[in-house]
Amino acid sequence: MADYLPLTDDGLRNWSANFSALIGVEPADYGLTAEQVTAYATRATGYALTLAAATNPSTRGSATVLEKNTTKAALITMSRTLAMQVTNNPLVTDQQRHDLGLTVRDPEPTPVPPPSESPTLDITSVKGWTVHYRLHNGEATNRAKPAGVTGAFVFTYVGDAAPTDLEAWKFEGTASKTITKIVFPGTLAPGTRVWITAAWVNAKLETGPACTPVFTQINYGGMSQAA
Repeated sequence: MADYLPLTDDGLRNWSANFSALIGVEPADYGLTAEQVTAYATRATGYALTLAAATNPSTRGSATVLEKNTTKAALITMSRTLAMQVTNNPLVTDQQRHDLGLTVRDPEPTPVPPPSESPTLDITSVKGWTVHYRLHNGEATNRAKPAGVTGAFVFTYVGDAAPTDLEAWKFEGTASKTITKIVFPGTLAPGTRVWITAAWVNAKLETGPACTPVFTQINYGGMSQAA
């Protein structure tokens, strides 16, 4: 979720001016006190003044920039404190929160559907009986998991040909990282062909389609191949 509080200099100045103006009309409507509102107005105004000094060519310098950064940090801290107080007040309406520029909580979160795509699995190295692999979505340079995906269910098979029925595979667990490894039993003879496949999974443990199985040979260190 995006942060409700703009962190750019101009964005924060405009946001805090709006926030200050609205809570200043009737502080009690937001669960705030007059003292809190006055203190916030002072801090927001002070930041606006130091920002102007730090950006005006005639006054800009290391001292004015430092003062601007100091007042900005203080304003951000106070903004988050009051925003949390307002957000947690059950008497404040969603419309009021919206007008203040705060995040409006969704009372009915949008359901996350099961993953619709399969990952791409690349074996990156084989060292003895340890197979290192990488999962990615789309381009090989994309290390991010798809939206709504928490990890992947990983399956292995030992044999010359990969079965088409996933029930015949061994479930290795959930990989929460896209770069990880599998350690096969040390009893497997060098040159044994092993297969790996995976399917994205969401927080409700709903899976998408499994990817094309990829194989390599234990203790050979050769390149992996797709089925």
